[in-house]
Amino acid sequence: MFNNTTLKALRKFVDSTGRPLYDFDARSAFPDTINGIPFTIVHEMADYGTATNKFMAYGDLKQAFYVRRVMGDTLTVFREKYGDQRLNGYMLNSRWDSAVIEAPAVKIMAHHA
Repeated sequence: MFNNTTLKALRKFVDSTGRPLYDFDARSAFPDTINGIPFTIVHEMADYGTATNKFMAYGDLKQAFYVRRVMGDTLTVFREKYGDQRLNGYMLNSRWDSAVIEAPAVKIMAHHA
């Protein structure tokens, strides 16, 4: 996973035979890949080339993290607050938790100046 700025930089990379690492097929249902591996865009990741920032995570996230729902969803309806406008307000609360269970399953790439 990485952000759009890093993807822009990765699109320029080629392998030892001169083929681009980034591959896509607009007519296909398959996802875009980098060197044959699907990726996910995460806007919160740092930009590629930014000094001492972690800009890419690579590995099996399903193996590395455990995510659990702490409790069920709670839906609250606000009828009185918006009643004069004949509207209802809604608020949904959902609590989740996560933990790293297999840290070696994911590698973090960082750029050091």
